[in-house]
Amino acid sequence: MRNLDEKTRRDFGNHLLRLMEKAEVNQSELAKRCFDTTVDSRGLTVSKGRDRISKYTRGIAFPDNATLAKLAKALNVTLQELVPPSVRTVMTAQRETFRVDFDCGIAGCGTVEINRMMTLEAIERIRRIIHEDDLKVDQLRELAARAEERKR
Repeated sequence: MRNLDEKTRRDFGNHLLRLMEKAEVNQSELAKRCFDTTVDSRGLTVSKGRDRISKYTRGIAFPDNATLAKLAKALNVTLQELVPPSVRTVMTAQRETFRVDFDCGIAGCGTVEINRMMTLEAIERIRRIIHEDDLKVDQLRELAARAEERKR
């Protein structure tokens, strides 16, 4: 989540409300489309994340990149349409992050941090790469554990 100022968060919230009105969805329906449903203590099926949507529309919080992508998909808009120009300007000014750390403790592995707005297509490609790589990392962890056991 970004540390955006209150005015920027409010601008986004007002814009989100307009998009919700245009799509004819309320906060509960948008939360359902983004985060699914759950059964509450009374046995009623309710939308997950209703409080999050409320915080976004009131300008209290700003969604992370994954949630922005879910909101855009749920409202059937692009990320460019979801995030108004005033907010994009502030987000751009904060500059995106791309960090790599090769010292994660397992030979052949590293960590990466990416903080930037991307198209849904790019996000999906990255998600697939990460999923495929998880299998390789698990194998490397297992090899590292075996090597550590042999040292003992």
